Amino acid sequence: MSHIVDRLYKVKRGRAAPMGFRPVSAPIKEGMLLIAGIDGVAAAKDAKALSGGGTDALLIFNPGNDKEKLCRLVKAAGDVPSGIFMRGGKEETLAVGNIGCDFVALDFKSSASWLSNKDMGRFLVVKFSLDRNLLESLAGIDIDGVIVDSSGEQLCTVAQAILYQRLIYLSGKTLLVILPSSISGGELDCLWQAGVDGVIVPPGESAEDVFKLRKMIDALPARAKRGKGAVEVKLPYCGRVVLEEDEEEVEEVSLS
Repeated sequence: MSHIVDRLYKVKRGRAAPMGFRPVSAPIKEGMLLIAGIDGVAAAKDAKALSGGGTDALLIFNPGNDKEKLCRLVKAAGDVPSGIFMRGGKEETLAVGNIGCDFVALDFKSSASWLSNKDMGRFLVVKFSLDRNLLESLAGIDIDGVIVDSSGEQLCTVAQAILYQRLIYLSGKTLLVILPSSISGGELDCLWQAGVDGVIVPPGESAEDVFKLRKMIDALPARAKRGKGAVEVKLPYCGRVVLEEDEEEVEEVSLS
């Protein structure tokens, strides 16, 4: 399994307590993931700087087709997983798996062949403007999550938080958001409580700013547990119920 997908799974599900008679240890906190963006033309030293200090992954934007240069960036990241943003299908001929990448970010113009690649994490970049039917259709697509690019926004608004929840609810997918490191702690907590599992910092941000964001993420409170009362269960309709007080016999509904 992709390393980044495994981390996101732990964020979403939490760590299960081990079975059997074992010493009780403190639970491991799995918080929001921090992914640092880096441009494909950046130097290896930049990748090394961004990969330190608690960054969970690197995402290479505008990778181009220089395999040797991309290999240097991935190698410089060390044990931190690296991914590539395959924007517009322009880099479809790039042998991403041979470079050592752990995941890819796709858009709607990317080749559908990526969906059958089980060896890497696959994330689809989507927009808020997608209608309900398209968002619900994402539930049937074999991807590990969706990404929303909000890097151009200076402020996280209430409307955005609502739209993030809508996207998560309709698609049933893990959500990552591209946001500038200038986001405030209150805004970050709002996204975390709304269900956002990871933040991607766009290229051009300094390693210092990324590390400040790491500290903010580590300071976030635990995500509030959702009540079960709001869950609606729909059962298939398999019969007709006769509701007449004068009738002594009522037709039974078969659910088999």
